[in-house]
Amino acid sequence: MFLGEPHRTTRSYKVLDAQVGGTIFADGHKLDPYYASAFALYKLEYLFRNQKIDWRFRNARFQILFSSATFV
Repeated sequence: MFLGEPHRTTRSYKVLDAQVGGTIFADGHKLDPYYASAFALYKLEYLFRNQKIDWRFRNARFQILFSSATFV
């Protein structure tokens, strides 16, 4: 959501996993952005489950989260 790489979440997970400890979850990082990202994903999934957002947009959920973070 905040890294600017929403395309990497589903297609190249190994590359994203390799960043853990470096770019992601590094020592000294504040936890607030991680909580905000998880909560935003939870709420977005809630909207899909309750059919408030059409299910066909679910494949673009990480792009939706990224675009919403750029407005904050």
